Amino acid sequence: MTDGFKVGNTTVRINGYVKLDVLASRFSGGDPAANTLVNDYYFPAQIPVGGVSEGFNVTTSVRETRFLFRTETPVGETALTSHLELDFLDTNTGGNQRVSNSFVPRVRRAFVSYGGWTLGQDWSTFQNPSALPERLDFVGPTEGTVFERQPLIRYKHGIFTFAIENPETTATLGTTSAEADDDVAPDFVARVDKKTKVGTFALAGIARVLKVDNSAAPVPFGTPGDIKGTEFGWGSAHPACMTSGPAASPGWGRSVRGLGATSA
Repeated sequence: MTDGFKVGNTTVRINGYVKLDVLASRFSGGDPAANTLVNDYYFPAQIPVGGVSEGFNVTTSVRETRFLFRTETPVGETALTSHLELDFLDTNTGGNQRVSNSFVPRVRRAFVSYGGWTLGQDWSTFQNPSALPERLDFVGPTEGTVFERQPLIRYKHGIFTFAIENPETTATLGTTSAEADDDVAPDFVARVDKKTKVGTFALAGIARVLKVDNSAAPVPFGTPGDIKGTEFGWGSAHPACMTSGPAASPGWGRSVRGLGATSA
């Protein structure tokens, strides 16, 4: 992050990078649709299966290009900070590869912080980004990891962090998935972080209410075509990143029931 410049008592910092990706992909189980994210980076959920093997597809993209805008204003003895972070990896491309290759900006992170409080959109408290492996690809290996940014209200004191976060329940019936939009309570998350000479460690827990009700009229749960019900979901995550000289070895462990969208 640059030293920035002053506007009154506020320090403004602008940062980011331009990135060009050149990707060659070959899918043995089908052909993904044009402009899907799996053409731009490794996305396990969009890898086609059960289809006919396809040849190589070469794609170039600058969609991971990133812009950061940050401010810091002294308020009493504490700094009030704001953070806005954008890239161009929205699923709606806004253009095509034949003419303009235009891409729509999207919000990655947008929050304000004061003291131990953070309000806005950031990495989920259930996730520890430092435990993600270093990679050139946008996401990297996501299987078995937690990967989510979402609106939240978070408080951190020492090694302890507590948050309420945006809830979302996804229901799957057969091969069809749908976001329910019937949530009645936020996700509750707590985390403990510990940094030692050998690396960083964390223990996180989440509790959530999963609710789905897409019935046009009251019908017994389990009726064909009906998805209706309420369940309690929970999870624990145990991310760690061991360091040895210049090298780092990240790792994840977790136990879950009804974790849903939080899990990659």
